[in-house]
Amino acid sequence: MSKAIHKAFELRQIGDYRELATLDEEQATEILTLADEFVDKAYRFLHGGENR
Repeated sequence: MSKAIHKAFELRQIGDYRELATLDEEQATEILTLADEFVDKAYRFLHGGENR
């Protein structure tokens, strides 16, 4: 999950600090999928294995 978080952060930095930076649909879908996976894993960890 660490690699996914770092990748999302890098893409956000590009979007925030570079002019005309764009993400294509594939990149956005990938990051959203990884973000959902991260939230699900964090939730299960914090709630002792329960699914959201």
